[in-house]
Amino acid sequence: MSIVRWNPWREFDDFFTNVAAVPSEHIARSEWLPPVDISETETEYLIDVEIPAVARDDVAVSVKDGVLTVTGERNFEKETDGKRHRVERQYGRFSRSFRLPENVDELAFAGFLRGAPVPMVKARTMDMLVPANAEFILEGEVPPGVRRMEGPFGDHFGHYSEAAEFPVFRVKRVT
Repeated sequence: MSIVRWNPWREFDDFFTNVAAVPSEHIARSEWLPPVDISETETEYLIDVEIPAVARDDVAVSVKDGVLTVTGERNFEKETDGKRHRVERQYGRFSRSFRLPENVDELAFAGFLRGAPVPMVKARTMDMLVPANAEFILEGEVPPGVRRMEGPFGDHFGHYSEAAEFPVFRVKRVT
């Protein structure tokens, strides 16, 4: 397990980014945050994002580097008849991101996002299936018990892990 340190300066960065932002930058930030419930059973994880009055076509779900991101926009609809006395709903662009657990089946999840299974083909040097439309495939082996020091590492969320021994991957072929 990695050691994760809290970075208190990130809170200040977020504050000043939101307060001192140039008006044209609002597109890159969330204008509101829909509430989210995350639960787990023995067989699944459930991420329930509450986004009423947002069409399915106005919501995008993506996964990159183990982070699930839900983005979209709820537009303010002006009524042609009558007068509004109060508007409490939030409108505009939103984005929520969550780090996925390591044991999530990425191919099954990718198939869910695509609405169809991910096409697979046989690897060239190994007896296993790989995604047919991958930009590149690294084929190789992870020898048992062989480790090397790596790190320390940091990411843009402000989490850091100390240098530690990690398994070695020996590349046999890049296709």
